[in-house]
Amino acid sequence: MPFYPEKKPDELLEFLNDMPLERLEALNRSYGPHFEKLEEKIETTEQGIEADQEQLVALQERYDALERQSIAEAEKRKEALASLPGNGAERYLQLGFFGVFFVADSQQGKVSIEIKKIKERIKNNEMQLSDLIEEKKASIDELIIVNSVLAIKRKEAEADHLEVSSCCSPALRS
Repeated sequence: MPFYPEKKPDELLEFLNDMPLERLEALNRSYGPHFEKLEEKIETTEQGIEADQEQLVALQERYDALERQSIAEAEKRKEALASLPGNGAERYLQLGFFGVFFVADSQQGKVSIEIKKIKERIKNNEMQLSDLIEEKKASIDELIIVNSVLAIKRKEAEADHLEVSSCCSPALRS
């Protein structure tokens, strides 16, 4: 978060103008670690999104394979059902007794739940990344204002120093 998020640019400019040069310089230096932490968070979030996207692709491939397997199992069930003796209901119950029910379907459901979780995590990380990028932009804008005030204050301090040294110079007194 920028150091002064509650201040509008003109308010910040006025606030910083009232600050002594030494304090402005210290403030300027404190932006370095701030940006380093922000960049680290951005990088970590981007890496998390990338890893989740890779995992999502793998899970979607697994889901597709299970779907093909499920279709194949359904065909086998249909063939087995047709070859069993008795009426349709009896054959269906016999098929269940032999444990031929929905192996791929149950795994597919688990993979589907995992896919939803990862998609939600990616969505949350993308929102967090967006917030971090906005925070970085706001901090950069704030630092630009700090640097402009700092440059003015340094020039004023330099001018004051030259003025003081020229009036107190021994060569000028004689």
